[in-house]
Amino acid sequence: MSAATREAEQELEASGAVLSLLHEAATWLGASPAQAAEAARTGVIELESRSIAVAPTPDEDVLVLSTALPADWFDTPERRTAALRACTALLLQAGVAYGRTLTGPALMCRWSLAMADAGLFAGWLRQFAAMANMLVAGAGEATASVPSKGAA
Repeated sequence: MSAATREAEQELEASGAVLSLLHEAATWLGASPAQAAEAARTGVIELESRSIAVAPTPDEDVLVLSTALPADWFDTPERRTAALRACTALLLQAGVAYGRTLTGPALMCRWSLAMADAGLFAGWLRQFAAMANMLVAGAGEATASVPSKGAA
């Protein structure tokens, strides 16, 4: 494949250093060479049943990570209030926050490229995916235990 063809297929706009970091981190996480190349091409890493989108800021000093949450995450005023309250603790304690993307609710965080080490980044990706899965599982358990408005 020619360099021009590869560039035409590239979806993630990032420097070679960022693309290399994504490729190496995916490899650290057990991706095949083809999967690691796809992660660098698209900016999406598949991990622990999650798709984690990665994009650099314009000056490439930080990567922004995002993973989808259930579509109904912010559906009711009660859920929005609970998410806002939880967001403060999540941001202070874990460096993550809830957000709304073009595709719906998401858990988001940032990772400084000052630590451009694939092993460290891979470890953070694994923790981020695990945290998202834990929050979704916990929300499901909390929703199941909340009585309906008509219950006494």
